[in-house]
Amino acid sequence: MLDHYDFEELAVVPLRQYTYLRPDAEKPTSLDPIHTSILYSSFWPSHPFLPPRICLEEHVSGVEGISLIPVINYIGSIYACARNDELQALAPPQQLEEYPQNGFTVQTHILLAISSHMSNNPTQAQAFLLTASDIALAIGLHRHDFATRHGKGSHAMEESWRRTWWELYILDIMFAGLNQTNDMRLKGVESDVLLPCEEAIYYHSDAQPRARSLVEFNRRFFAEEEVQYSSFSYRIAAARALSGIIPISIVQPLQSLPSHTEAELVLENLTLHLPKQMQSFVNKDGSINEILFQTHMMIHASNIYLHRPRSILAASGLIHQINCVPNTATLHSESVLYHTKKAVDAADGICQMISAPSLLYSRTPFFVCAVALQAIIHLGAYNLPQWSHKQSVMQQQIQMSIGALKKLSELWEMASVVLRQVKSVARAVLDPPRDIRFPDDKRDYVLAHHRLEEAGIEETLSVNIRDIPQGDDDSWFDDFLGRN
Repeated sequence: MLDHYDFEELAVVPLRQYTYLRPDAEKPTSLDPIHTSILYSSFWPSHPFLPPRICLEEHVSGVEGISLIPVINYIGSIYACARNDELQALAPPQQLEEYPQNGFTVQTHILLAISSHMSNNPTQAQAFLLTASDIALAIGLHRHDFATRHGKGSHAMEESWRRTWWELYILDIMFAGLNQTNDMRLKGVESDVLLPCEEAIYYHSDAQPRARSLVEFNRRFFAEEEVQYSSFSYRIAAARALSGIIPISIVQPLQSLPSHTEAELVLENLTLHLPKQMQSFVNKDGSINEILFQTHMMIHASNIYLHRPRSILAASGLIHQINCVPNTATLHSESVLYHTKKAVDAADGICQMISAPSLLYSRTPFFVCAVALQAIIHLGAYNLPQWSHKQSVMQQQIQMSIGALKKLSELWEMASVVLRQVKSVARAVLDPPRDIRFPDDKRDYVLAHHRLEEAGIEETLSVNIRDIPQGDDDSWFDDFLGRN
Protein backbone atom coordinates (compact mmCIF):
# COMPACT_ATOMS: atom_id res chain seq x y z
CA MET A 1 0.00 0.00 0.00
CA LEU A 2 0.99 3.57 -0.46
CA ASP A 3 1.45 5.84 2.50
CA HIS A 4 -1.82 6.78 4.17
CA TYR A 5 -3.58 9.91 3.02
CA ASP A 6 -6.84 11.25 4.42
CA PHE A 7 -9.16 11.93 1.52
CA GLU A 8 -12.47 11.24 3.28
CA GLU A 9 -13.67 14.80 2.76
CA LEU A 10 -12.99 14.68 -0.95
CA ALA A 11 -16.42 13.27 -1.86
CA VAL A 12 -18.23 16.24 -0.35
CA VAL A 13 -15.93 18.90 -1.77
CA PRO A 14 -16.95 20.22 -5.22
CA LEU A 15 -14.50 19.21 -7.91
CA ARG A 16 -12.31 21.92 -9.38
CA GLN A 17 -14.05 23.65 -12.25
CA TYR A 18 -11.40 23.13 -14.86
CA THR A 19 -12.03 22.74 -18.54
CA TYR A 20 -13.57 19.76 -20.24
CA LEU A 21 -14.72 18.78 -23.71
CA ARG A 22 -18.11 19.78 -25.02
CA PRO A 23 -19.95 16.67 -26.29
CA ASP A 24 -21.96 18.54 -28.94
CA ALA A 25 -22.55 18.08 -32.66
CA GLU A 26 -19.45 20.06 -33.57
CA LYS A 27 -17.22 17.40 -32.05
CA PRO A 28 -16.10 14.32 -34.00
CA THR A 29 -18.10 11.25 -33.04
CA SER A 30 -15.73 8.71 -34.54
CA LEU A 31 -12.02 8.02 -34.42
CA ASP A 32 -9.94 9.12 -37.36
CA PRO A 33 -8.25 5.88 -38.52
CA ILE A 34 -5.00 7.56 -39.57
CA HIS A 35 -4.62 9.67 -36.44
CA THR A 36 -5.56 6.75 -34.21
CA SER A 37 -3.07 4.45 -35.92
CA ILE A 38 -0.24 6.97 -35.58
CA LEU A 39 -1.09 7.63 -31.93
CA TYR A 40 -0.92 3.91 -31.17
CA SER A 41 2.37 3.46 -33.01
CA SER A 42 4.12 6.56 -31.60
CA PHE A 43 2.54 7.77 -28.35
CA TRP A 44 0.74 4.78 -26.87
CA PRO A 45 3.79 2.50 -26.33
CA SER A 46 5.19 5.09 -23.88
CA HIS A 47 1.88 5.74 -22.13
CA PRO A 48 -0.18 2.56 -22.64
CA PHE A 49 -3.11 3.14 -20.33
CA LEU A 50 -5.80 3.19 -23.01
CA PRO A 51 -6.86 -0.34 -23.98
CA PRO A 52 -5.06 -2.07 -26.86
CA ARG A 53 -6.00 -0.86 -30.33
CA ILE A 54 -8.25 -3.84 -30.97
CA CYS A 55 -10.42 -2.87 -27.96
CA LEU A 56 -10.46 0.90 -28.50
CA GLU A 57 -13.63 1.17 -30.60
CA GLU A 58 -15.60 -0.68 -27.95
CA HIS A 59 -13.98 1.41 -25.21
CA VAL A 60 -15.02 4.78 -26.64
CA SER A 61 -18.47 3.68 -27.83
CA GLY A 62 -21.41 5.21 -26.04
CA VAL A 63 -21.87 8.53 -24.30
CA GLU A 64 -19.38 7.82 -21.50
CA GLY A 65 -16.39 7.30 -23.76
CA ILE A 66 -17.09 9.94 -26.39
CA SER A 67 -14.92 12.53 -24.63
CA LEU A 68 -11.81 10.55 -25.60
CA ILE A 69 -12.44 10.72 -29.35
CA PRO A 70 -11.44 14.36 -30.07
CA VAL A 71 -8.39 14.10 -27.82
CA ILE A 72 -7.15 10.93 -29.49
CA ASN A 73 -7.68 12.52 -32.90
CA TYR A 74 -5.92 15.71 -31.79
CA ILE A 75 -2.78 14.05 -30.37
CA GLY A 76 -2.63 11.68 -33.33
CA SER A 77 -2.70 14.67 -35.68
CA ILE A 78 0.34 16.18 -33.93
CA TYR A 79 2.37 13.07 -34.71
CA ALA A 80 0.98 12.93 -38.24
CA CYS A 81 2.12 16.50 -38.95
CA ALA A 82 5.60 15.80 -37.61
CA ARG A 83 5.93 13.02 -40.17
CA ASN A 84 4.40 14.96 -43.06
CA ASP A 85 4.94 18.71 -43.41
CA GLU A 86 1.98 19.00 -45.76
CA LEU A 87 -0.49 18.01 -43.07
CA GLN A 88 -1.96 20.39 -40.49
CA ALA A 89 -2.61 19.48 -36.87
CA LEU A 90 -6.13 19.63 -35.52
CA ALA A 91 -7.03 22.41 -33.14
CA PRO A 92 -7.10 21.49 -29.44
CA PRO A 93 -10.56 20.24 -28.42
CA GLN A 94 -13.11 22.90 -27.47
CA GLN A 95 -13.73 23.13 -23.75
CA LEU A 96 -16.22 24.19 -21.12
CA GLU A 97 -16.62 23.83 -17.37
CA GLU A 98 -18.71 20.68 -17.17
CA TYR A 99 -17.73 17.04 -17.24
CA PRO A 100 -18.97 13.66 -15.96
CA GLN A 101 -17.21 11.84 -13.16
CA ASN A 102 -16.05 8.56 -14.65
CA GLY A 103 -12.88 6.72 -15.67
CA PHE A 104 -13.14 7.92 -19.27
CA THR A 105 -12.91 11.51 -18.08
CA VAL A 106 -9.79 10.62 -16.08
CA GLN A 107 -8.21 9.14 -19.19
CA THR A 108 -9.21 12.20 -21.22
CA HIS A 109 -7.63 14.58 -18.73
CA ILE A 110 -4.44 12.52 -18.56
CA LEU A 111 -4.05 12.86 -22.32
CA LEU A 112 -4.80 16.58 -22.12
CA ALA A 113 -2.31 17.05 -19.28
CA ILE A 114 0.50 15.45 -21.27
CA SER A 115 -0.27 17.24 -24.53
CA SER A 116 -0.79 20.60 -22.80
CA HIS A 117 2.50 20.42 -20.94
CA MET A 118 4.42 19.50 -24.07
CA SER A 119 2.60 22.28 -25.95
CA ASN A 120 4.25 24.66 -23.46
CA ASN A 121 1.17 25.30 -21.35
CA PRO A 122 2.24 23.90 -17.96
CA THR A 123 -0.42 25.80 -15.99
CA GLN A 124 -3.23 24.29 -18.00
CA ALA A 125 -1.51 20.90 -17.88
CA GLN A 126 -1.39 21.02 -14.08
CA ALA A 127 -5.08 21.93 -13.99
CA PHE A 128 -5.93 18.92 -16.15
CA LEU A 129 -3.85 16.68 -13.90
CA LEU A 130 -5.52 17.95 -10.74
CA THR A 131 -8.95 17.42 -12.28
CA ALA A 132 -8.01 13.87 -13.22
CA SER A 133 -6.79 13.25 -9.65
CA ASP A 134 -9.97 14.68 -8.11
CA ILE A 135 -12.21 12.51 -10.26
CA ALA A 136 -10.06 9.40 -9.81
CA LEU A 137 -10.29 9.60 -6.03
CA ALA A 138 -13.99 10.48 -6.08
CA ILE A 139 -14.93 7.44 -8.20
CA GLY A 140 -12.56 5.04 -6.42
CA LEU A 141 -10.12 4.42 -9.27
CA HIS A 142 -7.46 3.84 -6.61
CA ARG A 143 -9.38 0.82 -5.29
CA HIS A 144 -8.73 -2.77 -6.31
CA ASP A 145 -12.33 -3.52 -7.27
CA PHE A 146 -12.78 -0.57 -9.66
CA ALA A 147 -11.17 -2.47 -12.53
CA THR A 148 -13.38 -5.53 -12.15
CA ARG A 149 -16.57 -3.48 -11.69
CA HIS A 150 -15.91 -1.44 -14.85
CA GLY A 151 -14.01 -3.95 -16.98
CA LYS A 152 -17.08 -5.24 -18.86
CA GLY A 153 -15.85 -8.78 -18.32
CA SER A 154 -12.69 -8.10 -20.36
CA HIS A 155 -9.24 -8.69 -18.87
CA ALA A 156 -7.81 -6.08 -21.22
CA MET A 157 -10.33 -3.48 -20.08
CA GLU A 158 -9.66 -4.28 -16.43
CA GLU A 159 -5.94 -3.89 -17.10
CA SER A 160 -6.62 -0.55 -18.78
CA TRP A 161 -8.26 0.83 -15.64
CA ARG A 162 -5.38 -0.40 -13.47
CA ARG A 163 -2.91 1.24 -15.82
CA THR A 164 -4.94 4.45 -15.79
CA TRP A 165 -4.50 4.74 -12.03
CA TRP A 166 -0.77 4.04 -12.17
CA GLU A 167 -0.29 6.40 -15.12
CA LEU A 168 -1.95 9.16 -13.12
CA TYR A 169 0.17 8.31 -10.09
CA ILE A 170 3.41 8.48 -12.11
CA LEU A 171 2.45 11.73 -13.84
CA ASP A 172 1.64 13.31 -10.47
CA ILE A 173 5.26 12.69 -9.46
CA MET A 174 6.78 13.65 -12.80
CA PHE A 175 4.89 16.94 -12.92
CA ALA A 176 6.12 17.76 -9.41
CA GLY A 177 9.69 17.22 -10.60
CA LEU A 178 9.20 19.26 -13.77
CA ASN A 179 7.50 22.10 -11.89
CA GLN A 180 9.89 21.87 -8.91
CA THR A 181 7.18 21.58 -6.30
CA ASN A 182 6.66 19.19 -3.42
CA ASP A 183 2.92 19.07 -4.11
CA MET A 184 2.40 15.42 -5.05
CA ARG A 185 -1.32 14.93 -4.63
CA LEU A 186 -1.38 11.14 -4.93
CA LYS A 187 1.85 10.23 -3.13
CA GLY A 188 0.11 9.64 0.18
CA VAL A 189 -3.07 8.02 -1.12
CA GLU A 190 -3.78 4.55 0.23
CA SER A 191 -4.28 2.30 -2.79
CA ASP A 192 -4.54 -1.43 -3.38
CA VAL A 193 -4.62 -1.35 -7.18
CA LEU A 194 -2.70 -4.32 -8.57
CA LEU A 195 0.38 -3.81 -10.71
CA PRO A 196 0.15 -3.88 -14.52
CA CYS A 197 1.19 -6.96 -16.48
CA GLU A 198 4.04 -7.15 -18.97
CA GLU A 199 3.60 -5.05 -22.09
CA ALA A 200 3.65 -7.87 -24.67
CA ILE A 201 0.83 -9.66 -22.83
CA TYR A 202 -1.29 -6.53 -22.69
CA TYR A 203 -0.69 -5.77 -26.36
CA HIS A 204 -1.53 -9.16 -27.79
CA SER A 205 -3.46 -11.28 -25.33
CA ASP A 206 -6.58 -11.14 -23.24
CA ALA A 207 -5.31 -13.96 -21.04
CA GLN A 208 -3.75 -12.11 -18.13
CA PRO A 209 -1.46 -13.75 -15.54
CA ARG A 210 -2.14 -13.31 -11.85
CA ALA A 211 -1.68 -9.65 -11.05
CA ARG A 212 0.77 -8.80 -8.27
CA SER A 213 0.43 -6.11 -5.63
CA LEU A 214 2.75 -3.26 -4.74
CA VAL A 215 3.24 -4.87 -1.31
CA GLU A 216 4.54 -8.03 -2.97
CA PHE A 217 6.79 -6.00 -5.22
CA ASN A 218 8.31 -4.12 -2.29
CA ARG A 219 9.09 -7.46 -0.58
CA ARG A 220 10.75 -8.97 -3.65
CA PHE A 221 14.24 -8.54 -2.17
CA PHE A 222 13.57 -11.19 0.49
CA ALA A 223 11.29 -13.61 -1.36
CA GLU A 224 12.38 -17.26 -1.43
CA GLU A 225 11.56 -17.56 -5.11
CA GLU A 226 12.29 -14.82 -7.58
CA VAL A 227 9.13 -13.50 -9.20
CA GLN A 228 9.31 -11.74 -12.55
CA TYR A 229 7.57 -8.38 -12.38
CA SER A 230 6.56 -6.32 -15.38
CA SER A 231 8.41 -3.41 -16.94
CA PHE A 232 5.56 -1.17 -15.80
CA SER A 233 6.18 -2.25 -12.20
CA TYR A 234 9.76 -0.98 -12.39
CA ARG A 235 8.55 2.23 -14.03
CA ILE A 236 6.33 2.72 -10.96
CA ALA A 237 9.32 1.97 -8.70
CA ALA A 238 11.42 4.57 -10.53
CA ALA A 239 8.68 7.16 -10.06
CA ARG A 240 8.45 6.34 -6.35
CA ALA A 241 12.22 6.76 -6.01
CA LEU A 242 11.93 10.14 -7.74
CA SER A 243 9.15 11.16 -5.33
CA GLY A 244 11.58 10.80 -2.43
CA ILE A 245 14.24 12.88 -4.20
CA ILE A 246 12.11 15.83 -5.30
CA PRO A 247 11.77 17.31 -1.76
CA ILE A 248 15.56 17.09 -1.41
CA SER A 249 16.28 18.66 -4.79
CA ILE A 250 14.18 21.75 -4.08
CA VAL A 251 15.16 22.25 -0.43
CA GLN A 252 16.55 25.67 0.46
CA PRO A 253 19.70 26.01 2.60
CA LEU A 254 17.81 27.38 5.63
CA GLN A 255 15.22 24.60 5.63
CA SER A 256 15.60 21.30 7.42
CA LEU A 257 17.26 18.87 5.02
CA PRO A 258 15.45 15.58 4.32
CA SER A 259 17.44 12.36 4.37
CA HIS A 260 19.71 12.42 1.34
CA THR A 261 21.23 9.06 2.28
CA GLU A 262 17.91 7.22 2.38
CA ALA A 263 16.81 8.64 -0.98
CA GLU A 264 20.11 7.65 -2.57
CA LEU A 265 19.86 4.12 -1.13
CA VAL A 266 16.37 3.67 -2.57
CA LEU A 267 17.63 4.75 -5.99
CA GLU A 268 20.75 2.60 -5.83
CA ASN A 269 18.76 -0.46 -4.72
CA LEU A 270 16.36 -0.01 -7.61
CA THR A 271 19.30 0.00 -10.03
CA LEU A 272 21.11 -2.91 -8.40
CA HIS A 273 18.01 -5.10 -8.32
CA LEU A 274 16.87 -4.52 -11.88
CA PRO A 275 16.51 -8.00 -13.41
CA LYS A 276 19.13 -8.83 -16.00
CA GLN A 277 16.61 -8.67 -18.84
CA MET A 278 15.59 -5.15 -17.76
CA GLN A 279 19.06 -3.66 -17.45
CA SER A 280 18.73 -2.67 -21.10
CA PHE A 281 15.68 -1.09 -22.71
CA VAL A 282 16.64 -2.56 -26.11
CA ASN A 283 14.88 -5.81 -26.95
CA LYS A 284 16.63 -8.75 -28.58
CA ASP A 285 15.15 -7.81 -31.96
CA GLY A 286 16.56 -4.27 -31.69
CA SER A 287 13.24 -2.61 -30.84
CA ILE A 288 12.78 -0.41 -27.78
CA ASN A 289 10.80 -1.28 -24.68
CA GLU A 290 9.42 2.22 -24.17
CA ILE A 291 8.33 1.53 -20.59
CA LEU A 292 11.82 0.36 -19.62
CA PHE A 293 13.19 3.35 -21.53
CA GLN A 294 11.23 5.61 -19.19
CA THR A 295 12.42 3.64 -16.17
CA HIS A 296 16.06 4.24 -17.09
CA MET A 297 15.27 7.86 -18.01
CA MET A 298 13.75 8.51 -14.57
CA ILE A 299 16.68 6.83 -12.83
CA HIS A 300 19.15 9.10 -14.64
CA ALA A 301 17.01 12.19 -14.01
CA SER A 302 16.69 11.25 -10.33
CA ASN A 303 20.45 11.00 -10.02
CA ILE A 304 20.81 14.48 -11.51
CA TYR A 305 18.12 15.91 -9.21
CA LEU A 306 19.80 14.24 -6.23
CA HIS A 307 23.48 14.98 -6.88
CA ARG A 308 23.62 18.24 -8.85
CA PRO A 309 22.75 20.51 -5.85
CA ARG A 310 25.74 19.05 -3.97
CA SER A 311 28.17 19.14 -6.87
CA ILE A 312 30.63 21.59 -8.37
CA LEU A 313 28.06 22.11 -11.11
CA ALA A 314 25.67 23.87 -8.72
CA ALA A 315 28.46 25.99 -7.22
CA SER A 316 29.91 27.07 -10.56
CA GLY A 317 27.52 29.98 -11.01
CA LEU A 318 25.80 28.55 -14.10
CA ILE A 319 22.42 30.30 -13.89
CA HIS A 320 19.71 29.28 -16.30
CA GLN A 321 16.00 29.57 -16.90
CA ILE A 322 15.03 26.42 -18.73
CA ASN A 323 11.56 24.93 -18.66
CA CYS A 324 11.39 21.65 -16.72
CA VAL A 325 15.02 21.89 -15.53
CA PRO A 326 15.55 22.81 -11.86
CA ASN A 327 17.79 25.78 -11.08
CA THR A 328 18.69 24.43 -7.66
CA ALA A 329 20.47 26.14 -4.81
CA THR A 330 23.94 25.01 -3.75
CA LEU A 331 23.84 22.65 -0.77
CA HIS A 332 26.73 21.76 1.51
CA SER A 333 28.55 18.50 0.81
CA GLU A 334 31.87 17.06 1.89
CA SER A 335 31.92 14.83 -1.20
CA VAL A 336 31.47 17.42 -3.91
CA LEU A 337 33.50 15.56 -6.52
CA TYR A 338 31.56 12.36 -5.87
CA HIS A 339 28.26 14.15 -6.45
CA THR A 340 29.64 15.85 -9.56
CA LYS A 341 30.67 12.53 -11.08
CA LYS A 342 27.29 10.96 -10.30
CA ALA A 343 25.52 13.83 -12.05
CA VAL A 344 27.83 13.69 -15.08
CA ASP A 345 27.49 9.90 -15.31
CA ALA A 346 23.70 10.27 -15.32
CA ALA A 347 23.92 12.88 -18.07
CA ASP A 348 26.13 10.48 -20.05
CA GLY A 349 23.42 7.85 -19.66
CA ILE A 350 20.73 10.18 -21.03
CA CYS A 351 22.98 11.06 -23.96
CA GLN A 352 23.32 7.37 -24.81
CA MET A 353 19.53 7.12 -24.79
CA ILE A 354 19.30 9.79 -27.50
CA SER A 355 20.98 7.44 -29.96
CA ALA A 356 18.68 4.49 -29.16
CA PRO A 357 17.28 2.67 -32.20
CA SER A 358 14.08 3.93 -33.87
CA LEU A 359 12.77 7.48 -34.20
CA LEU A 360 12.95 10.06 -31.42
CA TYR A 361 9.26 10.68 -32.12
CA SER A 362 8.56 7.32 -30.48
CA ARG A 363 10.03 8.35 -27.15
CA THR A 364 7.86 9.61 -24.31
CA PRO A 365 7.20 13.37 -24.73
CA PHE A 366 8.92 13.92 -21.37
CA PHE A 367 12.22 12.86 -22.91
CA VAL A 368 12.45 16.52 -23.95
CA CYS A 369 13.05 17.45 -20.32
CA ALA A 370 15.55 14.65 -19.78
CA VAL A 371 17.58 15.88 -22.76
CA ALA A 372 17.49 19.40 -21.33
CA LEU A 373 18.83 18.05 -18.01
CA GLN A 374 21.63 16.27 -19.87
CA ALA A 375 22.57 19.41 -21.78
CA ILE A 376 22.80 21.54 -18.63
CA ILE A 377 25.02 19.00 -16.88
CA HIS A 378 27.44 18.72 -19.80
CA LEU A 379 27.52 22.48 -20.30
CA GLY A 380 28.29 22.91 -16.61
CA ALA A 381 31.05 20.30 -16.71
CA TYR A 382 32.56 21.38 -20.03
CA ASN A 383 35.30 23.57 -18.52
CA LEU A 384 35.88 21.65 -15.30
CA PRO A 385 39.52 20.53 -15.00
CA GLN A 386 38.47 17.08 -13.80
CA TRP A 387 36.79 16.50 -17.18
CA SER A 388 39.25 18.32 -19.42
CA HIS A 389 40.16 15.00 -21.04
CA LYS A 390 36.50 14.60 -22.06
CA GLN A 391 36.04 18.07 -23.52
CA SER A 392 35.87 16.84 -27.11
CA VAL A 393 33.41 14.12 -26.07
CA MET A 394 31.26 16.63 -24.22
CA GLN A 395 31.26 18.83 -27.31
CA GLN A 396 29.70 15.94 -29.20
CA GLN A 397 27.26 15.29 -26.36
CA ILE A 398 26.09 18.90 -26.33
CA GLN A 399 25.68 18.71 -30.09
CA MET A 400 23.56 15.58 -29.63
CA SER A 401 21.30 17.22 -27.09
CA ILE A 402 20.73 20.23 -29.32
CA GLY A 403 20.13 17.98 -32.31
CA ALA A 404 17.63 15.88 -30.37
CA LEU A 405 15.76 18.96 -29.16
CA LYS A 406 15.70 20.30 -32.70
CA LYS A 407 14.16 17.04 -33.92
CA LEU A 408 11.64 16.88 -31.07
CA SER A 409 10.68 20.52 -31.69
CA GLU A 410 9.03 19.30 -34.90
CA LEU A 411 6.59 17.53 -32.61
CA TRP A 412 6.29 19.51 -29.37
CA GLU A 413 6.37 23.26 -28.72
CA MET A 414 8.05 22.63 -25.36
CA ALA A 415 11.07 21.23 -27.22
CA SER A 416 11.27 24.42 -29.32
CA VAL A 417 11.26 26.57 -26.19
CA VAL A 418 13.83 24.40 -24.41
CA LEU A 419 16.03 24.36 -27.51
CA ARG A 420 16.22 28.15 -27.56
CA GLN A 421 16.91 28.23 -23.81
CA VAL A 422 19.67 25.62 -23.99
CA LYS A 423 21.33 27.50 -26.85
CA SER A 424 21.16 30.68 -24.78
CA VAL A 425 22.88 28.98 -21.84
CA ALA A 426 25.48 27.49 -24.17
CA ARG A 427 26.31 30.94 -25.51
CA ALA A 428 26.60 32.33 -21.99
CA VAL A 429 28.90 29.48 -20.92
CA LEU A 430 31.07 29.40 -24.02
CA ASP A 431 31.13 33.10 -24.92
CA PRO A 432 30.74 35.23 -21.76
CA PRO A 433 30.71 39.01 -22.42
CA ARG A 434 34.13 40.62 -22.04
CA ASP A 435 32.81 43.81 -20.48
CA ILE A 436 31.88 42.06 -17.22
CA ARG A 437 35.15 40.10 -16.91
CA PHE A 438 37.92 40.75 -14.48
CA PRO A 439 41.02 42.10 -16.32
CA ASP A 440 42.71 38.69 -16.12
CA ASP A 441 39.65 36.88 -17.51
CA LYS A 442 39.31 34.88 -14.27
CA ARG A 443 35.93 36.20 -13.14
CA ASP A 444 34.28 32.80 -13.49
CA TYR A 445 37.03 31.20 -11.42
CA VAL A 446 36.72 33.74 -8.62
CA LEU A 447 32.92 33.60 -8.49
CA ALA A 448 32.97 29.82 -8.33
CA HIS A 449 35.64 29.93 -5.63
CA HIS A 450 33.48 32.20 -3.47
CA ARG A 451 30.38 30.07 -3.96
CA LEU A 452 32.26 26.93 -3.02
CA GLU A 453 33.68 28.63 0.08
CA GLU A 454 30.17 29.73 1.10
CA ALA A 455 29.01 26.15 0.72
CA GLY A 456 31.88 24.86 2.84
CA ILE A 457 33.60 23.21 -0.14
CA GLU A 458 37.36 23.38 -0.51
CA GLU A 459 37.66 22.37 -4.18
CA THR A 460 37.79 25.18 -6.71
CA LEU A 461 37.12 25.47 -10.40
CA SER A 462 39.53 26.43 -13.14
CA VAL A 463 37.77 27.85 -16.17
CA ASN A 464 40.02 28.16 -19.21
CA ILE A 465 38.16 30.40 -21.63
CA ARG A 466 41.00 32.42 -23.15
CA ASP A 467 40.72 30.69 -26.48
CA ILE A 468 36.99 31.30 -26.94
CA PRO A 469 36.32 34.09 -29.50
CA GLN A 470 34.62 37.19 -28.15
CA GLY A 471 32.28 39.87 -29.45
CA ASP A 472 29.08 39.64 -31.41
CA ASP A 473 30.31 37.17 -34.03
CA ASP A 474 28.32 33.94 -33.55
CA SER A 475 30.31 31.92 -36.08
CA TRP A 476 32.26 30.32 -33.21
CA PHE A 477 29.01 28.86 -31.89
CA ASP A 478 28.14 27.43 -35.29
CA ASP A 479 31.57 25.83 -35.38
CA PHE A 480 31.03 24.39 -31.91
CA LEU A 481 27.75 22.84 -33.01
CA GLY A 482 29.42 21.37 -36.05
CA ARG A 483 27.41 23.33 -38.61
CA ASN A 484 30.34 24.34 -40.77
